[in-house]
Amino acid sequence: MAITHIHAITGSPNRAINYAVGHKADKYRDGIIAGVNYAMNDKTGEVTYETIRSYVNTNCGFVQESFARSEVYYKATNSKVLSLNKDGEENVAWHLIQSFEGYEVDPITANEIGRRLAEELFSKYPCVIGTHTNTEDIHNHIVFSAYGDDGRKYNDCLDTYRAIRHVSDKLCREYGLKVLEHTQDMMLYKYKDKDGVTRYYEPTERKNAIIATSEKGEIPGGIDDYMNTPQFLTATQEKAHIRDIVKCDIDILLPIAVSYDDLLDRLRDLGYTIRDKKKDGGWLKHVSFKPPNADKPIRDGYIGNTDVERDFYRRENLTKYIEDRQAEIEAQRSADVTDVQGLSYFESYSYPDVDVNSIDDDYRLKKSSDDNYERVERSPVEQDTIGEIRRLDAEMKDALNLSQINALIEQQRHEDISGRHGAAKRREAVLVKEIQDNFRALEFMERNDIYSFQQINDMYSNSLRNYTASIHEMERLEYTVEQMNTMIDLMPKEEQIGDRVAKLNADLAKHGLNTVDSIDSMKERLINTESKMDSLKEQLLQTKERLIDYENCIGVISKMATDDRAMYADISSSFISTKEQMERQAEATKQPVVECKAKKPDRGYDR
Repeated sequence: MAITHIHAITGSPNRAINYAVGHKADKYRDGIIAGVNYAMNDKTGEVTYETIRSYVNTNCGFVQESFARSEVYYKATNSKVLSLNKDGEENVAWHLIQSFEGYEVDPITANEIGRRLAEELFSKYPCVIGTHTNTEDIHNHIVFSAYGDDGRKYNDCLDTYRAIRHVSDKLCREYGLKVLEHTQDMMLYKYKDKDGVTRYYEPTERKNAIIATSEKGEIPGGIDDYMNTPQFLTATQEKAHIRDIVKCDIDILLPIAVSYDDLLDRLRDLGYTIRDKKKDGGWLKHVSFKPPNADKPIRDGYIGNTDVERDFYRRENLTKYIEDRQAEIEAQRSADVTDVQGLSYFESYSYPDVDVNSIDDDYRLKKSSDDNYERVERSPVEQDTIGEIRRLDAEMKDALNLSQINALIEQQRHEDISGRHGAAKRREAVLVKEIQDNFRALEFMERNDIYSFQQINDMYSNSLRNYTASIHEMERLEYTVEQMNTMIDLMPKEEQIGDRVAKLNADLAKHGLNTVDSIDSMKERLINTESKMDSLKEQLLQTKERLIDYENCIGVISKMATDDRAMYADISSSFISTKEQMERQAEATKQPVVECKAKKPDRGYDR
């Protein structure tokens, strides 16, 4: 059984020709039948499927020249005005797709059917036939020039399409393939498009559903409007989801990025794959962003929901925005005249050694790489944290003096070691822990230039998403290492247990790994994979530490007794709801639930 579809090519036919005759790189898939030739890249796991080619009224190596000559001849022998399509463009070639059901026919036979179809219908036109095997259904791409040797141009209409279907069905019967008997003759219904023009369509379940919903006004467009297909709607929703993620992450990082390159580096730290520069170091016309776990990237010109936003997120405009902001910061620093008198620099905060009253509410000192100090204005969330520390410290010092506070901290330290927590029940012990948590949160805010509670929440969500993705990748690598070790053990015994080796080879290919011919080659790849695991484990540990710091910040700020308490409470509630939702989704899909505070010494990271 074969189904056919034809569409016009405007502009240059070279791209369609190259697509039809080129070999296809794709992922490995199960059930590749005999006769399908392919090669696998050992490093990337990418599979290249061979394309079977044949030609009509041209030959290999001169296809594009034949297409060009036929167009020149036609225009030289026809003085009448060229016919244009409804978009005002000239059709220069046609692309016919003939798709078979699964692999009911081998590639060579499929190409022979496509060539015979072209010889019967398009013998006057330069034509190329390419048989592709990279999908679940073997199919032919037949590209032919719109200009014939007889000086006439191909006319695509209902009659010519009926002829294509008729010849395709005839050849399928001849080769013993099934034919859709109830649709071999086109049954056409009339309908009026949005401009009131009478058109025809062949009824299918999808098209009938589109007509019904269109008549109700639920969707725009006509029967051939690709925007009415479920595939297009799904792709649009996925693209909108990726767009929102990228926009959110850029918005979070913009206030702390010092250059456009710095912004891209920070996004890469979040797990992004970014294509930004050519091999010679020059910028690409469009920068593309692929978030972790996304299937496809999105270009900078598509980020945002309005034309103004989409223009803002282009590389040139973001670069200018960051440069202008940095210029304002430098101007402010110059205006401050490095006025660091009266300010204390704190490498870290250790309670009760640090004098709470020596911490300035409005400014702090930041140490530069050349060991100089610059005055930096504190963010609102830093100011609120310092205010909370002052309140807790005042309550503490009303209850205990400095020596008593030190004695209490020492007692807590011993109890942590012994596992007996008698002092922890006292109010003073609770105050000490809260003050220490607040100081730890303040250090984290200063070190990472945190300016708002919402920023902490967003960055936590991103880090948690990346942490979960990294764990899944670690599981994949662990499985791969296990299979490699098994393969290394079995290779010397391949003759006795060939079936098991073949199954393991297939498993490796599924996970993007090609089979190997020698134990030494497998061992070398095993070492490389284990090296990746070590790097990923280190990344997991670092991300885990950041998650704990984020959680501490969120817990500290949500308890603050400030004028913004209601806002903090709402954001904290949203954070808890988001985390619980992610955990429910992980449980529903049998993915590991991340709990940052648990430790597993055998792995060094949490499942």
